[in-house]
Amino acid sequence: MEQISYSAHISNKKSAITSKAKLASVAKHNLRKYRSSDYSQKEVVLLYGTDNLMKDVKRVYREEFDEALKEYNAKQTREDRKIEDYFSHVVEKQEDMAVEIIFQVGDKEFWEKQKIPRKNVEYVYEDILDYLQQYLPNFVVANAVVHYDEASPHMHVVGVPVGKGFKRGLTTKVSKRSVFTQDTLSKILQGELREIAEICVMKYLNMEFKEKQKERNHDLSVMEYKVKKETEKVEEMDEVLKVQCKQNEELCEKQIEIEQQNEDLYREQERLKEKKADLETDIFRNRLEQKYLEGKCEE
Repeated sequence: MEQISYSAHISNKKSAITSKAKLASVAKHNLRKYRSSDYSQKEVVLLYGTDNLMKDVKRVYREEFDEALKEYNAKQTREDRKIEDYFSHVVEKQEDMAVEIIFQVGDKEFWEKQKIPRKNVEYVYEDILDYLQQYLPNFVVANAVVHYDEASPHMHVVGVPVGKGFKRGLTTKVSKRSVFTQDTLSKILQGELREIAEICVMKYLNMEFKEKQKERNHDLSVMEYKVKKETEKVEEMDEVLKVQCKQNEELCEKQIEIEQQNEDLYREQERLKEKKADLETDIFRNRLEQKYLEGKCEE
């Protein structure tokens, strides 16, 4: 069966959204908040959210974390341990405050050959977005746009990964590693959603996924020979892309493992800090008691 190309890339490493500045940079690119002869706001279609990405992400934070934040603050006996604004709190930690997924169906060569109404393309990405929210509900979408002014139409989805059931800190908080697991990458992003993309292509783009025909024994015309060679070249490139996608998946999985280890270390560090603070309090109390006893002895 002929396979039309599909990819789903998650923001990692340099592309990770770990600060307000990086979120603002993503907003600038996705919503074309700048002047350029290469890009145009007319070629950007907003599928979800508003033209203010920062506001969209903050809205998700309020809706998803306010209740857990109130519960956490109510349990704190010290004012300095209370969190006034969870969004600002996460930003200060330089962790993944949001995640971007870029979906692309069909490569540059595919879209150069096809003359398809833009609305039909949007239907494909609207369905992918809808099923993404169904299959991965803990990735709460804040904003989604489709770009038509680059090599091929693709969709940028920015959302907040919401982890639940934590015993330390907030019971519900931002947690990329809790949402984007190895299972998520293989079964949902590269499995379920890939199948949805293929169904949408057949449904909205009128493309048939035919089985590859076996080699025929007849002389080829010059034109047929050229077409055959070009087809073989495209197939070879597809194989290379598949290998690269697999390598990218493995790198993403490794990155998630490292992030999990870092978060475990951070938790242990926080536990030790709390223990240290308690010990310092005990030492201070002991000193006061010692001075009191010394005064009694002198009397």
